[in-house]
Amino acid sequence: MESAIYNLYSGQSGGMFPVYAGSRGGGGFFSSIAKFALPLLKNLGKRFLGVVSRGATQYLSGNKNLSTAMMDEMETEASDLAQVGLKRFNDYRKRRRGKGRKLLINKKSRLD
Repeated sequence: MESAIYNLYSGQSGGMFPVYAGSRGGGGFFSSIAKFALPLLKNLGKRFLGVVSRGATQYLSGNKNLSTAMMDEMETEASDLAQVGLKRFNDYRKRRRGKGRKLLINKKSRLD
């Protein structure tokens, strides 16, 4: 009985060491890329589905042919995406401006 328990424990720990190590994944190069890429792909996928649905709606209502409707929707979505990106970048710059150690040192030296 003891050898069966030892074999199970040894198999779980990944070797003959008497300490359970568990799973140690998730810290490599591709996981760091995935942390950035997955939310980006999720956002772009939602936007793409919106473009397709709005273009299909315009086509089915008879206002435009399919290629014209899709091109118009892609143009408007691209401009909206660029505006959102610029707004986020400017907000980030405003938050970052004036932060850090240099600013604190400069304020202290002015008070002296």
